[in-house]
Amino acid sequence: MVRLFRVFLIACFVASVIMIVQPSIAQENNSYVEDGEQDSSGEQKSNSSNCITGFYGGADMGLDVLKVKLNDTTTGTTAKKGKGGLLLDVFSGYNCQLGSFIYGIEGFLDFRMTKNSTKVGVKTVSSRKKYGFGLAPKIGYNIYNDLNGYANFGLLVAKYKIRSADNKSTPLKTSFFAGIGFEQSFGSLFVRGELNKIFRKTIANVGGIKTSVTAYVFKIGGGYRF
Repeated sequence: MVRLFRVFLIACFVASVIMIVQPSIAQENNSYVEDGEQDSSGEQKSNSSNCITGFYGGADMGLDVLKVKLNDTTTGTTAKKGKGGLLLDVFSGYNCQLGSFIYGIEGFLDFRMTKNSTKVGVKTVSSRKKYGFGLAPKIGYNIYNDLNGYANFGLLVAKYKIRSADNKSTPLKTSFFAGIGFEQSFGSLFVRGELNKIFRKTIANVGGIKTSVTAYVFKIGGGYRF
């Protein structure tokens, strides 16, 4: 599953290069047209997109891959395992567009249904992230017309449930995350796809087993600009 996310990340990079190069090629070809070409209204033609400054909100759904690393502190044994599950979230934010650049901040609340049971030695630990909320600054760029690309980096506060045969813990932990995404506008409506990585965090020590988690999230969704 993690390999699938790596392939997707590479595909996103290739797609972004293509989308950036393609308009440049089109613009270069249009340079052969006489300067000062005008449309029927007598105004100079332009490919600039509509400004997206303002508040927005929406919802996403996608795939959450939870990677768990266990370390049995009594024996020194370690184990790793990744498992995917469904993700649902709602989000709201504010954008400020200055020329082709877009600056913003976004908050979200998510619910994750991934449960990872990992065995280390003779012990099995069940790990689950129940819900989380986060806040992240964003910086984006208008690639072409109403298509924007962006990157984010922020904090995620999540509630976990960690359980072994005879112990359990429900910690609330803060992690860093970062991601990239693409967004296509249709007037006030928009659709988007986003890939995030939640960096490794030690969550709990249950029955002498230290549990650390990392997550990869791919989600698609849409929203409305107010």
